[in-house]
Amino acid sequence: MANSKISALTSATTPLAGTEVLPIVQSSATTKVTVANLTAGRAVSATSIQFGSGTVLSTYEEGTWTPSVGGNATYTTQAGYYTKIGNFVKLRFWITINVLGTGSTTTITGIPFTLNNNQPVIVGGVVCYADNLATSALALGVYAQNDNGIYFFTRNSSSTGATTQKPAVIKDGFVAYCELSYQT
Repeated sequence: MANSKISALTSATTPLAGTEVLPIVQSSATTKVTVANLTAGRAVSATSIQFGSGTVLSTYEEGTWTPSVGGNATYTTQAGYYTKIGNFVKLRFWITINVLGTGSTTTITGIPFTLNNNQPVIVGGVVCYADNLATSALALGVYAQNDNGIYFFTRNSSSTGATTQKPAVIKDGFVAYCELSYQT
């Protein structure tokens, strides 16, 4: 067994405890290494990772959140997803209003992390898909503000039309799939 490759050894029926010692031979020198000190095939855990001299990545998180217009609104689809890396958050949400009832016609709430007050007052996003708006619009955009609300804006014509912030675009049957990015 002295010259056997690890791949040629028979598998153990008892799990390794981590205290076993493996001789590692390199350039005629033998070093004894415990199984616990080997990292191949294992996840390496860390509380933070530093890049260069100053940037520290201390969190990575994925999860769900619930977009809402509040009130007694009912939904056909109400799904939100986020990825948080350090203080950077990327949100995605899909919302389909069944019956708006007393829900907001302008605001979507429920974002999972508070916006950083040191960033611009408004952070932009992208409307990937929208349908059945309560107002006509040539273009539709989405943004978030430091009050943690998500709002839409409209452009009403191609060249001279004004941009309207926070128009009442949400109604029964309103559908939107959007993405936003911001810092906490």
